[in-house]
Amino acid sequence: MSEKVLSPIFRWAGSKKKLLIEMLETFDTKNIYIEPFLGSGVVMSNVLKYKNFDTIYVNDFNSDIIIFYKEVQENGAQLKNRLKEIIEYYSNLNMEEKTEFFYLQRERYNTFNDKNIESACIFWFLMQAGFNGVYRVNSRGEFNVPFGKREKIYFNESNFDEIQRLIENVQFYNQDYIEFLNNFSDEDLNKSFIYLDPPYLPVSASMKNMTMYTKNAFDHKALTAECGKLLKRTDVSIALSIADSELSREIYQTDFFYNNDLAEIIRNVNPQKVLKVKEQLYTSYNL
Repeated sequence: MSEKVLSPIFRWAGSKKKLLIEMLETFDTKNIYIEPFLGSGVVMSNVLKYKNFDTIYVNDFNSDIIIFYKEVQENGAQLKNRLKEIIEYYSNLNMEEKTEFFYLQRERYNTFNDKNIESACIFWFLMQAGFNGVYRVNSRGEFNVPFGKREKIYFNESNFDEIQRLIENVQFYNQDYIEFLNNFSDEDLNKSFIYLDPPYLPVSASMKNMTMYTKNAFDHKALTAECGKLLKRTDVSIALSIADSELSREIYQTDFFYNNDLAEIIRNVNPQKVLKVKEQLYTSYNL
């Protein structure tokens, strides 16, 4: 597979973009694609572009991600025009004014009651202009990422249009991942491939003190247990990617997952690509 990766619409720390084309080659062939942790949507978009699943179900506990994609899906033209307006306004500000504008929009974002095109637009802006595409909230659930001091923010209109077309029939959910997976019958799961890209696993003292995505820490051991339950009672196929560490191996090296080094997979598929980050792919099936 030599095609180009379709980039996500918004910046997102930890995106699997650099690994994606090779990783897609490892995905099992089933009728239904299920993704409980959507994140930037980069995997979903490229699955839609390059794979042949009959039905796509995606989910994220972060309501703003799902609201954004549903606005792209249902009101793409209006959202696109609003994004262009905010880019034009931002581009005419000096850095001091850009800084003030960012924090004003961050304050607005944290006080939105109704989530709609405007909240989706501000979400996109904060991800573009904030520090390193990080999504982080404090204990009160407030977005608290600082300004990234970006001189320019970019909007790829053709990329937006392609993703809007691709997601036309995607079914979006905003639930806890276990609640989301409970929507599917065992009969459905027998025909399903589940891709898991869970939140960061804290492997250092500094990361343990940082809350990513939601105000509550994510329980990786509970995810492993849930995978075990699904695999015990159904013929579902599961693949899970995560940064390699002693802790991740301790949690995810189980008797129902094969441990695959993504760096080796990439070298086999594309020997020209250089991979700096060590990433592991755990699969319920042998590659």
